[in-house]
Amino acid sequence: MGVKGEIDLTAGQRRIVLELIERHLPDTDVWAYGSRVVWTSRPESDLDLVVFSGPEQSGQVSELRQAFEESDLPFRVDVLVWEELPTPFREGIDEEHVDLLAPLAKVPHKGRICTRRLAEVVDIVMGQSPDGSTVSLGASSGVPLLNGPREFGLHHPVPVQYTTDPKKLASPGDLLFCVRGSTGRMNWADQEYAIGRGLAAIRHLHDQDRQPFVRALVDYTLPQLLRQATGSVFSSVSRAQLSNIKCPVFSDHEQKRIANVLGILEDRICLNRCANANMQCIAEAIYKDWFIDYGPVRAMLSGRPAYLPANIWRLFPETLVTRNNVQRPARWRMASVGDSLDIVMGQSPPSSTLNARGDGLPFHQGSRGFGFRYPTKSTRFCTRPRTTADYQDTIIGLRAPAGDINMAWDKCCIGRGLAAIRGTKSMSASFTYYSLKAKQSEFRQYNDDGTVFGAITRHHFHDILVPQPPLELIKAFDQYVRPLDASIRSRTAQSLLLHDVQRLLSYYLIDRKYRSPNSTLPRNATDP
Repeated sequence: MGVKGEIDLTAGQRRIVLELIERHLPDTDVWAYGSRVVWTSRPESDLDLVVFSGPEQSGQVSELRQAFEESDLPFRVDVLVWEELPTPFREGIDEEHVDLLAPLAKVPHKGRICTRRLAEVVDIVMGQSPDGSTVSLGASSGVPLLNGPREFGLHHPVPVQYTTDPKKLASPGDLLFCVRGSTGRMNWADQEYAIGRGLAAIRHLHDQDRQPFVRALVDYTLPQLLRQATGSVFSSVSRAQLSNIKCPVFSDHEQKRIANVLGILEDRICLNRCANANMQCIAEAIYKDWFIDYGPVRAMLSGRPAYLPANIWRLFPETLVTRNNVQRPARWRMASVGDSLDIVMGQSPPSSTLNARGDGLPFHQGSRGFGFRYPTKSTRFCTRPRTTADYQDTIIGLRAPAGDINMAWDKCCIGRGLAAIRGTKSMSASFTYYSLKAKQSEFRQYNDDGTVFGAITRHHFHDILVPQPPLELIKAFDQYVRPLDASIRSRTAQSLLLHDVQRLLSYYLIDRKYRSPNSTLPRNATDP
């Protein structure tokens, strides 16, 4: 692509052109092409411009054309829209043009910055929502469905809906990009997903291994894209706006090196996620064996040898008793969640107390922001919370979808879509969390309640029973799972830090290309 730095205009004429563009079509890319770019023009020759505007900007384009007609410029200005041009015409412009608003006009440098459209580097799949009759809660059948960033976690989504008729699919490794509402939020696809109209899937045109480079490129150009986002209530970006975002040109070798550097951090985040999943599985298996299957008690009854240390083994009774057609260890009792645990039903605070500046406590309205163990970082905060969850409280989603379970990372404000549950003096935070996780399927049955959306109310907590073993056995369980829980928290904190470092590093690697277009990346041990 031929891109020159100057066009055949006087300084005064160029100033008028840029001022009118800024006034009537701000934050939209504009290219010049034709005789004034190749320097074969006469004083009266037209200035040919093409704008990368969306359909919603047609009125602004008309105003710009009218403004040029009424200006003091001594020549005609023709304004065309890129999306309305035939492909051969686009290819001709692409070969020889000047980007009037490119960063090279703003940042002095030696050498020339070459830019290209994002669509020349990546493939973009815009989501399409399936028919509502094919969508259900829970993984009973179909493909996991993502509608927007509410299902996003720290690294990958946590789906809550499934569809049997997916319209658009994201493949494993795709970058999931929110195009509506919380425009610009991103996640990685860890499996095949059906994507609704609130998302786009972005992948490198030639090499899946360069996806970390794609993420860096999108991150860097995000401010440029957000300035183009439209919508009176919820911001949104179109496929054309995504496709036409300008980014610096990197050679294949540079792309691979950037992907390699950022991929190391990505790999570490993935390892942390896998380790956390394994450790939680171990803790859940211990809870299930001790308090649901009564493994040690059944081993004693069948004469099998002890498989726990003697000081723990003797805490289990040697017999099972039957009450209401249900077996349980002798001297153990069952109690409802509502009777045995402290429950705080969330209340949404006044909207006037919410902010995005970080003032007050993090605010969580519902379970859509839940991650693997902890909620994702909140973008809203509350200065006057009505209800709060304390550090390590178990928090449960009460509505649409009901029954999702996380643990509070720190003290936070909870809205009416959540409840905070904490143990009494005899029940630790870990025992409470794993007791409720073991009952998650029973909580999720309330998704079918309600006139429109499923919901859990306070009285439902009195219908679900959890075991009440002796305090000494709860303490023994804590000794087993406390190191696992501490490691999960530590690895989660490390992943949060690595994620921030990754974003800063990706910005630096892309930005230095703008500031020093002729430079090469520093050599290091991660070179491919």
